[in-house]
Amino acid sequence: MRTHSLGFVLLVLLTSPRAQTTWVVDALGRPGTNFTDLPAAVAAAAPGDVIALRYVDPLVSPYQGASISKGLTVVGVGGRPGIVGRLQVGLVPAGQHAVLRNLRLAPFQNGSSTSGDCSLLVRSNSGSVHLQDVDRDATFTFTYPLNQWQVSDNELVTMTECSFPMVSTVSMQVTRVRELVMARCTVAPSNATGFATMQVADSSLILLDSSVVGSVFGAGGSAAISSCDARIHLAGAATRVLGGGGHDAIDGAFGGLCTGLTQLVVGQGAAVGTTNNTATTMASVPALGAFVDDNSRLDTNVAGEPSGFAGLWAGLPAATPVPIFGGTFYLDVAGMLVLPVLGLDAQGHATWQIQLPAIATGSSLWLQGLTVGNGEVGLLTPAVVTMP
Repeated sequence: MRTHSLGFVLLVLLTSPRAQTTWVVDALGRPGTNFTDLPAAVAAAAPGDVIALRYVDPLVSPYQGASISKGLTVVGVGGRPGIVGRLQVGLVPAGQHAVLRNLRLAPFQNGSSTSGDCSLLVRSNSGSVHLQDVDRDATFTFTYPLNQWQVSDNELVTMTECSFPMVSTVSMQVTRVRELVMARCTVAPSNATGFATMQVADSSLILLDSSVVGSVFGAGGSAAISSCDARIHLAGAATRVLGGGGHDAIDGAFGGLCTGLTQLVVGQGAAVGTTNNTATTMASVPALGAFVDDNSRLDTNVAGEPSGFAGLWAGLPAATPVPIFGGTFYLDVAGMLVLPVLGLDAQGHATWQIQLPAIATGSSLWLQGLTVGNGEVGLLTPAVVTMP
C-alpha cells in the first residue's frame, strides 16, 4: 500500500476543458432548486452536465425514473434518494459517458405494500456507462411488474460498490456487452427463486472483489450465473461465485439463446463453485477498481500477475479510444499523468490510497493502467470515479 500526493488529480480535474452546468433536483423545492423531478432535469441538461438529486425520504416522495440518452452525471446528495419506475440509460453516443452515483432503486416497503418498483435498463450505448454506489431496496421482495434488469448491447459498462438483491423472479440479464466490470459489487437473490441470479451471454464480464450467489429454495437451488458464449474473469481474493442449494455456480442453461461454451478464467484467491459447459483456466486476471468515499478518500486496487508490477495513469477520456496491448486505451494522452510503478504482492495485488481535497460534486476522474509479469502485459479496463 502506498499513499501519494494528489496535486496531479486536482490539475486534471480543474483544467478540464468541458463546460459543465449543475442542475439541482429537489422534490421538496428547497432553495436553489431547478426542478422537482428527474425527467425534467434530464430533458434540460446538455452532455457533460451534472444533475444533483437531493435526498428525500423515498417513502414520502421518490423520484421518477428517466430515460438518459446523453452523457450526464446523476448524483444523489445528502443521502441516497430513491427512484421508482423505469430508469434507462440508452443510446448514449460514442465519446460521451453517463454516470449514476449514490442512488437507491425501488421497491420500497410502505406498510404492507410498496410505493413503486423500478426497472434498470442499460442498453444500446456506444458511449460508456458507470454506476457507483447504486443499490436496490429489498425490504419488500414480492413485487409487481416493473423489475426488469437488463444490460445489453453496450461497449463499456462499469459498476462500483453496487448492491443488487434480485427481487421476485428477476435475473440480471447481460447480453452482447463488450466489457462489463463489477468491482466490490454484490448480486444476490433476496427471496427464493428458481432463476439464476445473473444471465450472461455473448459478453465479457470481469468480477473484482465481487460476489454473485444463487438462490436456495426448498430442497433445491439455482445457479449464480447462467451463461453461454461468454468470457467471465474472476479477480481478487474477495471474489465469490457460488450456486445455491447445491446447484452449479455457473451453468450453460440460458434459455436456448446460444450454445457456445463459457470461457472462465479464475485468478488467484477467487473462489468459484462447480461449473458446467465452461472451459476453465487458472491464471492471473488483470483488473482495476477505483473507489472514492464520502470523505473524498480514493482507493485504487489492482489485480495481476503475482510478484509482478503495475502502472497507473490518471486523466480524462479521449474522444476516440485507441486499440493497444490487445485491449482499448481510453485516456487522453495530452493531459494524462502517471503514478509511480508499484510491485504486486504474492497474491498479485497492489493498492494506492489518496486523500482528495474538496472537489465539485459530479467531477469525474478516469484511471487506467497495465500489469506486467511473467512475460505478459495486461491492459486494465478503465475505472471511473465521480466525486460525491
